[in-house]
Amino acid sequence: MKFRFPLIMTVTLASVVACAQEYSVSEKGAATEHVTESMTSETVASGLELTEAVIQPPFPGRDVSAGFFTLQNQGAADRLIAARSSISDMVEIHTHLEEDGIMKMRRIEGVDVPEGANLVFKPGSYHLMMFNSAIPDDAYFANIILEFEKAGELTFTVPIDGRDVPSYGSDHSGADHGESGDDGADP
Repeated sequence: MKFRFPLIMTVTLASVVACAQEYSVSEKGAATEHVTESMTSETVASGLELTEAVIQPPFPGRDVSAGFFTLQNQGAADRLIAARSSISDMVEIHTHLEEDGIMKMRRIEGVDVPEGANLVFKPGSYHLMMFNSAIPDDAYFANIILEFEKAGELTFTVPIDGRDVPSYGSDHSGADHGESGDDGADP
């Protein structure tokens, strides 16, 4: 029975890997399940990466969402010129400006992204405003498409704030994960 433990560990590891999935929102707003990698080949080639990204859903009775993230540029200088999202009819790049002692939110045409920069998109600073947002109740992620002058369009899958991805625990809803049903007892 020397080989029993490695075989069980291999099957268990394969089951864990098979269950490592994310959910995103399709263009039609339906939640879809897919296996993803942490970075696409486009982000690696461009040197642009989003970290700490989150979509703030609309407040009750409203339809405007916001996008917050850190944009890291490990490549050449570029410029963010537009944004879109799978959950919104219109996305604008905004910032806050002080006018006559009052902070005001304003749409801007773009943001320079210097080489080696980490630009933080957060409340009170740069951020994305997503108008006419429609987020299905069962959606945990949505796509944000950022358009750059040099890198072109890059798509990022971003979590929706306040929505924890369901934990399947021991109930896998009948999914076959390669388990043999063996209780571990020796024959």
